[in-house]
Amino acid sequence: MVEELSKEEFMDKRKSDDFVLVNVLSRDTYEQGHIPGSINIPVDEIDEEAV
Repeated sequence: MVEELSKEEFMDKRKSDDFVLVNVLSRDTYEQGHIPGSINIPVDEIDEEAV
């Protein structure tokens, strides 16, 4: 499920234990900087049938 959030909503939700932030940028871009606590799954590695 994709949900659009305001900055305030994001900051509140990310404190929850069941919140997962997936960063879909390339591994190189992710390593250059990302939101702490996010996980990286590059978009070109996502199996569209699994989504």
